[in-house]
Amino acid sequence: MENKKQISEIDFARLAAYIDGEGCIRIDVQNASPGNTFHARHVLEVKVYSCDPRLMVWLKKTFEGANVKPVRNKKAKPHWKPELVWYCGGKMAERVLLGCLPYFIIKHKHAHIALAFRALIGKAGKRVLSSNLEKREKLREDLALLNKKGVATELVQ
Repeated sequence: MENKKQISEIDFARLAAYIDGEGCIRIDVQNASPGNTFHARHVLEVKVYSCDPRLMVWLKKTFEGANVKPVRNKKAKPHWKPELVWYCGGKMAERVLLGCLPYFIIKHKHAHIALAFRALIGKAGKRVLSSNLEKREKLREDLALLNKKGVATELVQ
């Protein structure tokens, strides 16, 4: 996707279904480190999990620029298939969410929060204003609440 490859609406619809069913949209916080001395930084992530490598090959080929890696599961049993995760962040995650937005059934609100977060992103390497940092953190908390495990808060009518 780095080269702005044309992606079909069908492929975005397929991806939306995978994100709805086997994926997540989240905002992670990475604490200050030697390469990131300004502050904790918020990072948008879009992920899809699967034990079938064919899906991962299709995702990586169709949505160029994303990555695939194995998921480390310390509780995995020897007879379990290895789990893989496809993931993207930043501008690519924004493009993925914009393309998938009309097709989400479950994660429509998640995508809107993530896109509002992306609208707060400034220039790389510039210090983030504290007011903007507070807005980012609020959006992260809102998204974390939607992602919380447990009984769904909305009932199916």
